[in-house]
Amino acid sequence: MMMQSRLLGKESAQSMVEFALTASLLFSLLFSFFDFGRAFYVQNSLSYAASKAARYGIVHPGDIAGIEQVAKDSLIGIPPEDVTVSATVDSGEVDVVVRYDFRFIFSMFVGRGDVVLTGHAAMQRL
Repeated sequence: MMMQSRLLGKESAQSMVEFALTASLLFSLLFSFFDFGRAFYVQNSLSYAASKAARYGIVHPGDIAGIEQVAKDSLIGIPPEDVTVSATVDSGEVDVVVRYDFRFIFSMFVGRGDVVLTGHAAMQRL
């Protein structure tokens, strides 16, 4: 009976070590997926804001400040003060670029530092 309890104790410790090794890899991958999903969401929000601003710029081509404000107002889930908007109007074409420095929370696969995400929209007046 004593031999069985010793064997069970060793198997229990081995199971805990195996779980610790595999769980750390599993959670690292899981958090990385959440981070990349968040980056994808921010990219879509930037593209949406640039598109809305370009539509505004087609109707109001002389209002550059208004185009930039529409882009900042159209952001979803991003602080407007952290975004850089540049708008140009040339002979009936409106070009809007929205930039954001995205910081990964869990940066195992990306490395340290920010990644610049950009939303771009260009529309031409008919």
